[in-house]
Amino acid sequence: MFHVKHPEYMKYKIALIGSDTLIGESLYRIIKFETDHELHAFYSSDISLIDDERIKSFKFEKNDLKKLKRSIIDYKPDILINASLIHDPLLFRGKSSNLIYSNVELNELSASISKIIECHVISFSSHLIFDGTKKEYTEESAPTTRHKFSQSILAGENAIRIDANSFMIFRLGRVFGQTSYNNDDFIRFYIFKLLKNKEIYLSKNYYFNPVFTDDISLSLINSFINKNEIINICSSEYFNEFDIISNLSDKLNINKNLIKLKDDYPIGNYNLINHKQLSFFPIEPAGIDNAFFIFNKNNSWSK
Repeated sequence: MFHVKHPEYMKYKIALIGSDTLIGESLYRIIKFETDHELHAFYSSDISLIDDERIKSFKFEKNDLKKLKRSIIDYKPDILINASLIHDPLLFRGKSSNLIYSNVELNELSASISKIIECHVISFSSHLIFDGTKKEYTEESAPTTRHKFSQSILAGENAIRIDANSFMIFRLGRVFGQTSYNNDDFIRFYIFKLLKNKEIYLSKNYYFNPVFTDDISLSLINSFINKNEIINICSSEYFNEFDIISNLSDKLNINKNLIKLKDDYPIGNYNLINHKQLSFFPIEPAGIDNAFFIFNKNNSWSK
């Protein structure tokens, strides 16, 4: 069982935007089962798996942010969490306007709300705001974006950092986790291709910190009292995508011959380093055992 170690425990009113996203699912589950906080979940998918009458919920339409804003303001949360980040370009399918909506506009909305009701905002960013040309990146490293995808993430981060009443921003490595909404992550994306006997091409030059969604949630929940900080959520180790998928395929007895080495060109080292030394839940290296637990063939292989 997970354990929440809040140093100065208080009961908060929490508004969670994106309870149906990969990160939001985990936050919803951890807040519900591991804390006494009051939760109001905001989601945009056509289905809702919120089945607890104690938890308030609100379905919002992407073209009606004014209604979402009014609903959150009426709730008057102590903490507003925006978990709607599109964090992996591998999984992005759709128009660039959807990218701006999720990564920028919802952060701008969160910052605006925080000024009106003086609530604390927690949001997410990604290692992709860096160009990968350095060996490691700390919280003090200057962002150096390469692409529109990473530029949208940085714009959303800046909206929170500059305009919010008070904030915490969690920069993430590459994310994976459990899902009930068929949300994809990079492990599920590649493993399903292998199960369908499709070849995949992976690089040994793309290094990153894999992070498990429940570790992200526990770190966040145990850091509620921290204000105006940017934190790298990462393990002490990092890996390339070829090795992590190959190792997982071994554990799952999946044909590794379908895994091909991508042309060996430089992509970058996205190694996040946490120098804050906060007292929140520690992130375990690799997360391979977590991935094996989640993606074993008896439980979570349906799609």
